[in-house]
Amino acid sequence: MTDPTGTSGWTYDKDGRTTTQIDQRGGHLKTAYDAAGQTTRMTLPTGQSLDYTYDATGKVTSQTSPWGGLTYAWDAVGNLTELARSTGVATSYAYDAVNRVVDVLHTTPAAAAPASPSPSPKPAAFAASDVQPEKCATVAGYLSARSAPAAGENGMCKHTNTYLNGRTVPTPENPVADGGALRYQYGYDPDGNVTKATRTITPAPPVASTTDGSGHASAPAPGVPSADVPPAKAKVTSNSYGYDGLDRLTSSKTTSGEKNTYSYDPAGNRTGWARSGAADGNFSQSASFNDANRLMQSVTSGSGRGVSGGVASYSYDGAGNRVSQSVAGEGTSFAYNASGQATQVARDGRSTSYVYDGLGRQASSADETKYGTQTTSNVYDGTSLMQSTSSAQHEYVGAGCGRFSGRACLRFRGGDLGSVGWSGFDDRRRHRWVDHPADVVRRLGCPGVRDRGVECAGGLHRSRPGCDAGSDPYVRPQL
Repeated sequence: MTDPTGTSGWTYDKDGRTTTQIDQRGGHLKTAYDAAGQTTRMTLPTGQSLDYTYDATGKVTSQTSPWGGLTYAWDAVGNLTELARSTGVATSYAYDAVNRVVDVLHTTPAAAAPASPSPSPKPAAFAASDVQPEKCATVAGYLSARSAPAAGENGMCKHTNTYLNGRTVPTPENPVADGGALRYQYGYDPDGNVTKATRTITPAPPVASTTDGSGHASAPAPGVPSADVPPAKAKVTSNSYGYDGLDRLTSSKTTSGEKNTYSYDPAGNRTGWARSGAADGNFSQSASFNDANRLMQSVTSGSGRGVSGGVASYSYDGAGNRVSQSVAGEGTSFAYNASGQATQVARDGRSTSYVYDGLGRQASSADETKYGTQTTSNVYDGTSLMQSTSSAQHEYVGAGCGRFSGRACLRFRGGDLGSVGWSGFDDRRRHRWVDHPADVVRRLGCPGVRDRGVECAGGLHRSRPGCDAGSDPYVRPQL
């Protein structure tokens, strides 16, 4: 296939299954199958391989890659019940009689045991010849010197850690400490709407102190309960939700006293949203729509979490595509191709363009600012995005979510094992909890939560029946 993006090609086995896909840049995505036609290995154009195993019913039981691995367990009706990660973070799921998720429990590995203390070596006698003139580190010694303390440094030989201090954004603290657990529990009304969502963070059990060989107290031993320290209390927060006769979300309330109320027009468009009792700001918002149920304007008094005050306005072309918007005085314009796919998004100081291949897949994008241009290239398995590589050295690898029952997903970024059910990992393989489940389902489509209409959350737009209150994320994304 030749199109403006280049030439793509495919090869097949005797059963008509795709074995090699050649992208516009000459990269080869290779696929191997078992006797049942299930994918057992995918080799990316960059050379890394993703391997899969299955049970007798065809459900994926494991996924492995150079970045880590996942194992899965399923119940008799096909619900995902267990998910274990190679990082030690595990997740279990429980369902009610009609297969709605009612309990999601994440557990984390305990902190690693500290190294045993060792005596300091006997100091050597000082000699006058030991005195060396002060000089800056050479390239060879630069990295080893980067962790040196700031004390005693001069302006000419400032070390890396001192320079970066105050110039980098601090890493958000994990809401769940090592050895702790995070649990979500859900209640439903007869129509299947989520009426209550409870989050419980259980800290790791207190640990007992140990002594070294000389009887001196040393660091606590992870995982060993302490008789001296009382167990820390679990942190429990709950949200309750109310709906109207058409199953539209009309209210939500948290245990902290925050309240959200929502109103709709006869066509089901959300026209009002008000928040009160919030520690980070209260507001009220109204919205108006045209006859085609497209949002034309919203007016917000006050501001709060995720919401800025002011007026926002929107305009559309004849096909219903949004071509411009002005939000809090900042304008954005959009351009589309004949198929209605966005080809350019331009806002003050930044422009992003998108290129599509002959199958309508986004082949590449370019994000341009005054600091330069970052390009991103995509590789697909059919219509499923398999690998996305940017000039900034970030990488996303998807494990073909659409192939598997439950759409279990692998996500990688920068070579790190990413999220499959509410957790991410930093560059030291430490876990970070990233989202309320509804937000993750809306963004990733991962298994476990079947709440209807979760995409309604957090904005003034056309509602769908059964919208739960995913607008109240417990933890902000860290990916």
